[in-house]
Amino acid sequence: MKNKTSAKRVVKTSAMKKKLNTQLKKQVRVKNTTSGTVRSTGVLKKNPSTTFAHTEVMNRRSSPITATVMVFNWDTNSPVRIGNNTVTIPANSLRFFNTNLAGVNDHYEVVVILSATSNVIVNHFGVAENVPQDGNIVLDRDLISITL
Repeated sequence: MKNKTSAKRVVKTSAMKKKLNTQLKKQVRVKNTTSGTVRSTGVLKKNPSTTFAHTEVMNRRSSPITATVMVFNWDTNSPVRIGNNTVTIPANSLRFFNTNLAGVNDHYEVVVILSATSNVIVNHFGVAENVPQDGNIVLDRDLISITL
């Protein structure tokens, strides 16, 4: 049985996108990004068993990239940043990021900012004891490009 992802959701219209991006920048003090691509899982309904947001960034390029992975708690209907990591990922290597979701009851989002996207793959798994949980899997093809 194929796991279904819940990535295709939430942001439907350009007005909604603009409102979401404005609110996100205000709430978490994120400045406009002048270079790179911003990708989002969208807001995920957290599986009750999920304990960590596990995001993997694989760089298949011949040069390094910079990746920022942010995790937001959406339980109050406004984003609260609970995780923020920025690293340089060398050529042909993998880095993963884990954020504890103990304070999240229902909804969270993962936002990834990449300096380059060609030959870069990002996957997200909500995990419990290192096992991916149903409904909290968002593969690279399901991530949504957003503007901050």
